[in-house]
Amino acid sequence: MLNRPNSNKRRPQFLCIIGCEGQNQERMYFDKVAELVNCIEERTHDLVFDYAEPYGGDPKCVVERTIEKSIGKENKVSVFDYDGKKEKYEEAIDLAKENKIELGYSNYSFDLWLILHKEDYFEVVQNQNDYADKLRQVYGFSADTKIKNKKL
Repeated sequence: MLNRPNSNKRRPQFLCIIGCEGQNQERMYFDKVAELVNCIEERTHDLVFDYAEPYGGDPKCVVERTIEKSIGKENKVSVFDYDGKKEKYEEAIDLAKENKIELGYSNYSFDLWLILHKEDYFEVVQNQNDYADKLRQVYGFSADTKIKNKKL
């Protein structure tokens, strides 16, 4: 399903094929970006995202789905989580370069965003578990609480 702009004025479309791991967070993010861009009356193009399905898989699978969905398309992006599996990412990056696909990586920013709702935080972290420990602390959870299953 494509997200359509809310305007009566016809503009050329900037169609971007998105391949991503997640079905919810990434899609909600990109849909919101398109909504915000398409509200700007002075824009030269309508921003439209189309999603390469199914979702999930390793980074290389995400790039492969983007390739399949974007045959004949100009604007192609693959988005996946960077969680340190270097070999999988290198394969995906090489495949994306060969097929002129732009890459986007998600990282620990979402966890940081949740922390910043509670307090200022300026620490450098080495891995996502460092944020998990801080999340437990600021939201008052015990050390063994599985925060990925909690509603904060």
